[in-house]
Amino acid sequence: MKSILNEALWRILAFVGIILGTTLFFWLSDIDWRSKEEKSTQQQIDSLADQLDQKITGGLYEEAEGVSENDSWGNPIKLSYEEEGIGQRIEIRSAGEDGSFHTDDDIIASRWLLNGAGIGKAASSYAGDVAKESAKGAAEGVKESVKESFMGLFGKDKAEGSEN
Repeated sequence: MKSILNEALWRILAFVGIILGTTLFFWLSDIDWRSKEEKSTQQQIDSLADQLDQKITGGLYEEAEGVSENDSWGNPIKLSYEEEGIGQRIEIRSAGEDGSFHTDDDIIASRWLLNGAGIGKAASSYAGDVAKESAKGAAEGVKESVKESFMGLFGKDKAEGSEN
């Protein structure tokens, strides 16, 4: 009888341990372990990105000269714009605690805009390529037509005879 009670007690304790362990795991994983500076800088660059994301003219971002603000460590914040096919990207980047850009501790916020001007450029370029290839095909067609007409007027034998 004691062994049955002991076994039941161990099963209950194991079940409670699993529940407590799972709860502790989720509670700890929900904690933001970043430093005060990291949190502050992330909020700062997210806010900058949101502000710049609202400044649009003619389907494009209005490009600012740069950012005059520094991050929580006193380092300058970089702003960049990139054309990406039919879109445009804004990237705001803090070098993070180490002060070096493009390292693992960088703090980044980016926004992307469908670029109406980029779509127009791509369509225009494609149309130009199609027109160029069509013109080549038309020129070949005219050349063949003239050649056939010449052969029809003078006959194949006369044309061949003039070559000899």
